[in-house]
Amino acid sequence: MRPPVRKSTIYIKNFADVERKIPEINIKPGDILTSFDAISLFTKILLTGYLNLESRIFPVDMCKIFEVSLVWKVDYYEQVDGVTMESSLRPVIAKLFMEHFDKNAIGISWYKQTAWLLYVNDTFANWGHGMENLNYFLQHLNRHHPSIQLTMETENG
Repeated sequence: MRPPVRKSTIYIKNFADVERKIPEINIKPGDILTSFDAISLFTKILLTGYLNLESRIFPVDMCKIFEVSLVWKVDYYEQVDGVTMESSLRPVIAKLFMEHFDKNAIGISWYKQTAWLLYVNDTFANWGHGMENLNYFLQHLNRHHPSIQLTMETENG
């Protein structure tokens, strides 16, 4: 299964895409280049509820299969929550989930970034509001969803 095509300005398709987007970023002296990483993303996505958001992309019956099915060897198991590591749907669901998470979390933030680029569970940002506000922003992100926690690495621009 391939991810549904969405026109997203924040999603990075591959390294060549990064090379195309980086020169467009206006990095000023004092800006902080930041990488956010979602911890254990695949097993932390709460499928219950999230798939309701995506039922506009996937048929409702298919969403129910995503929600309840797990195959190990030849046996079928009920999936309680999260996306199984062996699931071929893992990258599709993770991409859609993080795109939704990022748009909602940064959409309600006081501070805006000059860059916000998403690749599966990693996000690159250019932050121009100081380190103290960046730490507050990380706290904001980590309060946005009950099961998703982010780590952060920084480098001054």
